[in-house]
Amino acid sequence: MKLYVDIIKIMPTISILIIVVLIIGIAALGFSFISNTKNQGKSKAIKKNATKEEATREANKRLSKNPRDITALACLGNIAYEEENWAKSFEIYDILAEMPLATNELNQVQANIRAAVSAMQLGNNEAAYKYLVVARALDQGNFEVNYQLGVLEFRRGNYEKASQLLQYSLRINPEYIPAMRTLGYTLFKLKKAKDALYYIRKALEISPDDKESLFTLAECYSEAGQKDQALRIYSHLRPDDVWGPQACLASGLINVESHQDEMAVIDFEIGLKHHEIDEDTEIELNYQLADAYLRLQNIAGAMNNLQKIQSMRENYKNVTELVEKYREINANKNLQIFVMSSSGDFVTLCRKIVMT
Repeated sequence: MKLYVDIIKIMPTISILIIVVLIIGIAALGFSFISNTKNQGKSKAIKKNATKEEATREANKRLSKNPRDITALACLGNIAYEEENWAKSFEIYDILAEMPLATNELNQVQANIRAAVSAMQLGNNEAAYKYLVVARALDQGNFEVNYQLGVLEFRRGNYEKASQLLQYSLRINPEYIPAMRTLGYTLFKLKKAKDALYYIRKALEISPDDKESLFTLAECYSEAGQKDQALRIYSHLRPDDVWGPQACLASGLINVESHQDEMAVIDFEIGLKHHEIDEDTEIELNYQLADAYLRLQNIAGAMNNLQKIQSMRENYKNVTELVEKYREINANKNLQIFVMSSSGDFVTLCRKIVMT
């Protein structure tokens, strides 16, 4: 009986001891997990003076033992990123972006930025947007995050958002030319040509051979009503293999607007001489050239261009209607004089009819 009473007395003490032991065990497991996580992030660094080949071999060797070795993944990711191997870079930073990173070489913000840039280079804008939003949530004042997200919003057509992000990035780094250039393009899309001019000019001071910026500068001048300055730039760009066809089209349209049809024909013809030209631009050049020829009463030339358009895109604008309208006129010289010529030519035709 006494033994039973003694057992009852010590029961609370035993219970407390059991709880203490359990707490110590759980704490030990937690410490072990945290220690492993830290060790994973602080694994032995790969030699800094190693060549790319040596670093790649060592990193792959380590990954064969531990596929989540952060240092090895970061090493291979950095090599792929620098070499612009975007598929490999995206594959690695996609993994790193999901891992808790706190090493000297890499953190989660950087991993998300690089995953985003790699995705953008691969044309995967949806994935890029996801990574950039995460990166900005982690570090809203990061220049690279704001700049890259601004570029992405520009590509997505969200020009107001792009403008805000790019202006914010320039407050952090006022001299970054790519941000100025993209902001200039964005402001032009927002119909703020005069504001755009400032940023594009600044970008061209550093990169005067940037043909895309030159073309956009001409567009800004044209939009702002400074047509002569726009024409000078378009004329400069006409021979360019990439921007030449579009510059010829834009220059020709300005000449059409100012009733300089002969000059417009020259622009459109130069544009069509380019070997590398996208279909939409080629079709529009043919259409505008045909339209100018009709105003100059060159029916044969106009029909030639209209028929080219039909062979490329049959139902483009009112091409079918124009072909039907001018087919008979093109085949009958007298009818051309009757319909289109000056009063002097019409009188001469009448005299021929009377004499006959």
